[in-house]
Amino acid sequence: KIRREIGGKTKCTYEFKNDLQLGPGQKIKLFSGGAADMKQSDSDIVCDFFTWHAGGGSYVLTDEYNNEKASLKMTITN
Repeated sequence: KIRREIGGKTKCTYEFKNDLQLGPGQKIKLFSGGAADMKQSDSDIVCDFFTWHAGGGSYVLTDEYNNEKASLKMTITN
């Protein structure tokens, strides 16, 4: 799963299909439903929510047991 958090609250979550496997160096792109027209290949995924929400916050990637595997924190500065 990957979830978007802002202010410690989950805004949206995408759960990958069970058959998705990525090898070393392989990539996928996730798009919100509002950006579906940006999809360029069959490996690109369009999520079932309209937006990932703008601004600072974090993305958290977890495994099937909900163990955190990676995270990205974003900070917006003026």
